Amino acid sequence: RAPKLPYPRLPDLGDWYWTITKELLARRRPRIVIAHSLGGLALLRVLEEVKIPVDLAVFVATPLHLHAKAKRIAKFFRVRYGWTKIRKNIKKAIVIHAKNDQWVPVINGKELAKALGVKLIMPKTGGHFDTKKFPLLLNILTKALGARL
Repeated sequence: RAPKLPYPRLPDLGDWYWTITKELLARRRPRIVIAHSLGGLALLRVLEEVKIPVDLAVFVATPLHLHAKAKRIAKFFRVRYGWTKIRKNIKKAIVIHAKNDQWVPVINGKELAKALGVKLIMPKTGGHFDTKKFPLLLNILTKALGARL
């Protein structure tokens, strides 16, 4: 079940941070989290600041760098992330970023995968994956959950 993040069209890091934190604390293990775009940044912040173990974290089209035109969401971004703390809270991570993402350049996915120490899954198409159907994700989750976490 996906939590309803408040005001998705006018995202606020504080609101999203607390919503994600409450959701994670309410879940029993295994904790499996799929975070898309700015939701991935909010999840990184939670995993960096709160000791909540996650069994599988999937980051989809997550930006690490602020685009010059995106000043209203600047609070989501950090110059430095506490990658050691973040990795300690994630048992297994997956990063998915399409080559043709029209909003977030693929370098973001490459850097996130490198920081998490995982291989980047980089399909040629898919854009920003802002569609209701995502068969690639279903396939990846089936494989990841079929294996031991």
